[in-house]
Amino acid sequence: MEFSEISNFVISGRGIYCSVQYFNQEFKEDLLKLIHGEFDKQHYNTLGQKASERYIVSNGFFIDDMTLNYKIHQSEMITDLTWEFTSDTENDEHYIIEINKHKSPLSTQSVLLTQINFQKGINEIPLKLKKNFHSADLTFRCIETDSGDFVGEITYDSDLVGGKYCDFAQFSVESVILDKEKFMVENLIAYESILSVYLMDYERPENKFKINDSFKRKTKLISLQKFEIKSILF
Repeated sequence: MEFSEISNFVISGRGIYCSVQYFNQEFKEDLLKLIHGEFDKQHYNTLGQKASERYIVSNGFFIDDMTLNYKIHQSEMITDLTWEFTSDTENDEHYIIEINKHKSPLSTQSVLLTQINFQKGINEIPLKLKKNFHSADLTFRCIETDSGDFVGEITYDSDLVGGKYCDFAQFSVESVILDKEKFMVENLIAYESILSVYLMDYERPENKFKINDSFKRKTKLISLQKFEIKSILF
């Protein structure tokens, strides 16, 4: 089988990274420092290793967001690729749509919700392409963010994933599959980003998890400086 040199499959456009983590109360003080102090990625990652559960709801791009661009960078040549997401895409062999199920937190735990909205993002995936490569050779594995459980309720249902920002897109691109090999969409670099971190606690008498207004922060990241989202994927 003849291959060309390694090429880059590039996805670019707007999107949302979102993760949800559960923590026992012994880490509440550390969580509050994260919320109220200067955001420190090392502190965030170290704390994240102590979470009882960690879920990546979206690692950036949504296949049903029509603003995305796809290209193949091969030697000196750049080829634009196009996909059209339709209501029949879920039954298309080039798309795998799955739903991740998540545990619910205990009422004694705290929930840390991290969201990064970016207007300009790019993800490059190195691939070995056949000389007769066609875009139909690629399969997208996507995660349905409307999971119908606690995590789906606090993210997708609350407009923190998809929503108006991405025209209510709900299928997050997890990986690209070529010749039965999976390539994760995880090397995302974002520009013009806003980082939001929320802390949720169980409140009575409502008997539900809620975001306390004093337990959230938003940080506008420097627009001209790249932000490697993988750096907070511990």
